[in-house]
Formats: sequence, structure tokens, C-alpha cells
Amino acid sequence: MKIKKPSVTIAISAYNEEKNVKAFLESVLAQKGLGFKLNSIWIFSDGSNDRTVEFTQSYRSKKLKVFSYTKRTGKSNRLGIRFKMESTTSADDRRV
Repeated sequence: MKIKKPSVTIAISAYNEEKNVKAFLESVLAQKGLGFKLNSIWIFSDGSNDRTVEFTQSYRSKKLKVFSYTKRTGKSNRLGIRFKMESTTSADDRRV
């Protein structure tokens, strides 16, 4: 009997993370997914006024969805209230 791998969606709240988001996305997209299936990556730009949105939108991955907000409301609002999250991370964390 084949056991189905759980599907995973990674969601991050990013505020002015243009220096970190590229390495983060490369790290996540390079995952082998041995124990899981990477469904999608959601990036919520929380009022960024740098090039965070531009950098994330430059990736040509069908798994990546970018949500851009002009008003900064904080990580807990962007992730905690909108979605039931089991785990959260930051764009400068490469150990996903």
C-alpha cells in the first residue's frame, strides 16, 4: 500500500526583504520533497517599500503566489488571522 505524501503550502510575511527573499526562495524550491509534496509558496508583502515584490514576482514558478499590500499590519495579521498556520517562518530563514 502506497502512502500518500502530505502536501505543504509555505506562507511567509515579508517586510522589506529584498536582500533575503531570493536566497529563501532558492532554498525552498531546491527542496527534494522526500517526505512531502510542495503545493505552493505564498509570500505576503506586508507594506514593503523596497523591491521585495519585484524580486518575488521575477520567479517563474507555478507554485509561487505573491500578495502585495501597501499597508503594514504585521506578521501575525498577515498569517495568523487569515490562515490557520501550523508553522511560520521569515524570509531570512534558510532552514525550511
